[in-house]
Parts: sequence; structure tokens; C-alpha cells
Amino acid sequence: MDFSLLNWYTILGIFIHNCVITITDNNKNQENNARDVRIAFSLVTFTYLMIGTLFYITFPMRRIVSKIISSITFIPMMDLPSLRDGFYSFNLRQSSHSLCTL
Repeated sequence: MDFSLLNWYTILGIFIHNCVITITDNNKNQENNARDVRIAFSLVTFTYLMIGTLFYITFPMRRIVSKIISSITFIPMMDLPSLRDGFYSFNLRQSSHSLCTL
């Protein structure tokens, strides 16, 4: 399966979350809204947890540490020279690791 297809599923899931209010306003049985939304969010939470767990189980731990966790660096949102100049600065390209080289 192509990874880009999984991205589209995630985007569709986020879009559906934004449509929940419109869907629940226009349904026939308004008294079931709380139950239906609770069931829907529970199923979505279960799906995300299942995907995250499968990723964690199937991906080797040494690669998780070397490629993903070690690439997370502290990015200061404000530093003293930029405060003197009157603007905030941050650097998004501090990491030397790339997730594309997994």
C-alpha cells in the first residue's frame, strides 16, 4: 500500500471531525447526538491508538531512537539578540537527521 494513501485517510478523518457539528444539527433524532458523537470519537481514538501501536511494534527500536527521537532538538522561540531587535526568531532546520532516510 502506498504511504500517500494513508495520508489521505488521515486528512479525511480530520475533515470529518470538522463536519460533526453540521451532521449532528441536521439529523432526525436529536436526542441521540451525545451518544453518536461519543461512539464516533471512541472509534476514532481506537483507530489512532491501533495505528500508533502497530507502528511502535513493527518499527525497530534502534531506528526509532536513532532517526526519530534523536532528531528532536530544542528550538528556542526567543533569544536575547532577537529581543533587542524587537522580533522573535526560531530555526526549524537545526536537526541534521531526516525522516526521509528511514
